[in-house]
Amino acid sequence: MCASYLRHDKTRTMKTQLTPFQLDLVMAGFDPSYSKVINGVEIPRAHFNLIVARQDLYKWAKGIRPNPSWKVGDVKKYFGINGRPDSMVEQIDQLFAEHFSV
Repeated sequence: MCASYLRHDKTRTMKTQLTPFQLDLVMAGFDPSYSKVINGVEIPRAHFNLIVARQDLYKWAKGIRPNPSWKVGDVKKYFGINGRPDSMVEQIDQLFAEHFSV
């Protein structure tokens, strides 16, 4: 379930929902269980999921299923992305560039 908050404009009230990816990033600052230790470095679970999902989307866009239980719908829900395979790869690359210096 996604948390939501209200942004008040003069003309209307707009409801904005946070994706599970964004929630994991926020929670990583408050709760250590939202982080992973990899090679002695603690990173937010959301960043780990971004790295793995990016690699899986590249495979899926080329017609390779990353593993038998993998579903593209799970990636779409978690990151809040949509579209055709090539546009999804672009969107996940934009997210990656925002969170990592490449």
